[in-house]
Amino acid sequence: MMYQREMLEARLTPRVSSLSGKGQEDAIKVLIHRLYELKGIEPLERDVNAAAELLVAEIKSRYPAMTTGEVSLAFKYGLAENFGKDTRPVSANFLLWLERYWTAPERLDAVNLAHKAEAAQTRNLLTGADRDALHAEFVQNAPRKEWERYKETGTLEILTDGYAAAVFDALCERGKINPKEETLAQAKARARAELESEARRGSTGIRALLNINNGEEARTKRILLETYFKTLRERGIELS
Repeated sequence: MMYQREMLEARLTPRVSSLSGKGQEDAIKVLIHRLYELKGIEPLERDVNAAAELLVAEIKSRYPAMTTGEVSLAFKYGLAENFGKDTRPVSANFLLWLERYWTAPERLDAVNLAHKAEAAQTRNLLTGADRDALHAEFVQNAPRKEWERYKETGTLEILTDGYAAAVFDALCERGKINPKEETLAQAKARARAELESEARRGSTGIRALLNINNGEEARTKRILLETYFKTLRERGIELS
């Protein structure tokens, strides 16, 4: 079983990518050693070092928001056969467990719950004028911030589709994006295909269908945002 409470608590631990270069590998090595201990196996240090180096590279590339607590949970759930019967402490399994944990519906539900709680708390603290000012600031600054990141890397590094959709909506509000019907239809088809593929790797049945239907609009907007940024970058045009 995977539990929402410990997933929420794991999000509060330090991000692996926020640690120093050596600190990143050291933190992962500790978790790998702990996993070997749970299996009752004495590891070879060269195997631990190689696995830690591989995992740090994978986390920085694919899961930059992943915390040390979440890596620990991924290992825990992997050993508990939540991600399959193979529990051997080998690099291929470590990589699989990170992916399965990150895309697990239970984790996504926990993240959404946390975001909703944070948003509700913020709304309760703000007056109407405050909210209007905050929205205006977001519309003006958030797209610029994400564009600068994309311009450097060529990758949309926004972690959640919901936030990407909000940035897209901000650009629409400023009149920067107005996708044609054909472009919109293509983006919707791609979004549906991506979500269905992710569902096959994670949840199944009615739950998967609900996740797809609920997430299609946000994923579509993410794709359109990325396409817009890609066009600007390829043409050497600045976001005004």
